[in-house]
Amino acid sequence: MLDRLPLFLWPFLFGVVFAAWIGAIALEYLPPPSELFNDVRVECGKIAIEKKQNTKANHHPSKQDSVAVDTTQPAETQKRPSSNKDVNDCLLAGYTGQLAVFTKWLAGATVVLALLSVYQIWSGIKRDKIVERAYLVGGGGVSQENPPKFRLNLGNYGKSPASMKAYALEICELSKLPKKPRYLDSDYNWETFIDEIAPTQNKIICVRTVDAAFEKPVIYGRFRYEDIWRRKCYFSFILRVGSAPERGRYDIDTHPDLEGVDAEYSRWK
Repeated sequence: MLDRLPLFLWPFLFGVVFAAWIGAIALEYLPPPSELFNDVRVECGKIAIEKKQNTKANHHPSKQDSVAVDTTQPAETQKRPSSNKDVNDCLLAGYTGQLAVFTKWLAGATVVLALLSVYQIWSGIKRDKIVERAYLVGGGGVSQENPPKFRLNLGNYGKSPASMKAYALEICELSKLPKKPRYLDSDYNWETFIDEIAPTQNKIICVRTVDAAFEKPVIYGRFRYEDIWRRKCYFSFILRVGSAPERGRYDIDTHPDLEGVDAEYSRWK
């Protein structure tokens, strides 16, 4: 089941597992709130003591007022908030402030994690489009028939189907090889070939006669196709036909070893 997951999901799953692992470590080793906010608790205790001392120093009721308070308002005196309430209020304010700071850091970390996840997903999709795409290649050999014939073979060595659209094939003498391939001309007549080429599939798509008068024949061409993402791709090739009098006019093997030719003859995308 796991081997069916898209590649771009693996970095995201790794990030989730890593975050869970960090959270488990934090819960295991972080101190409890009473220790984590010990400074706040001590500071609030000091503030409560100072407030209580200031209250006693500033309030000196007369004996008559004390008696009046005791006789007329006994319930209010009993319900007067204790110093513990002041400590609790101070602690609540301190914890709230610490929580606000933590929330800011958490929000920042969440944004960073979200950006990293988006980048990982984007990188995974980009990588998939390189690794999982179709890769058409082609070439072929020359037969010993009279006249000899070149069979253009096409194969998909990628991991997904390719939508073949058209191809160009030219055979000429080496001395008359143009500086640029003819199929780059805007008015070039491409051979239409509509087909779906599955991964690992090979097929012969064209048979062309090689002129026996050529001393050093050269065969070149280009395939046009689309991958599963509908991106336009192509593959170019140029082959030298060797001489083999003992086997006939030409060698049955072709050789992609021509040097000094334009890069367009072997360019691919």
